[in-house]
Amino acid sequence: MLVRDVRVDKISFTGSTAAGRTIGSICGERIARFTLELGGKSAAVILDDADISSAAAMLAGAECFLTGQVCASLTRIVVSRSRHDELVDALSSNFSQVVVGDPFDNRVQMGPLAIRRQRDRVEGFIAKGVRQREQLLDYRPRRDLRPRLECHPGRRRAARGGDRK
Repeated sequence: MLVRDVRVDKISFTGSTAAGRTIGSICGERIARFTLELGGKSAAVILDDADISSAAAMLAGAECFLTGQVCASLTRIVVSRSRHDELVDALSSNFSQVVVGDPFDNRVQMGPLAIRRQRDRVEGFIAKGVRQREQLLDYRPRRDLRPRLECHPGRRRAARGGDRK
């Protein structure tokens, strides 16, 4: 196992708490350096004196990066009740301007989710909010992006059977 190998100076792991616990235990036994990113429950804390428009722009931009599919992606925002509505309005305004679509299009700011399971999970959160009569501020129905083949003029590749095209 790579974690037990003494030739490995440091282990860096992003994933589940259960796997992190095992890795941490093994590294602890051999006194190895390690970094664990577990659980994915990062929160943004918006203080009462924060510039709400700047905070909303930063949050929207960060969540569009890689479609929110990174370990540091925020899962919650903590804000005081007195600033809540202002932040919701600012976030709604920022997200409503995001161009969603084909990641190969330079105008697009947010591409599709990487796997169907994640897409279904996100759509499940939306459905749950609707069932609980939460206010849905910006919803654009999903459109399927068909896979496409990128062709690069000037590049040649071998066809099946060793023939050249």
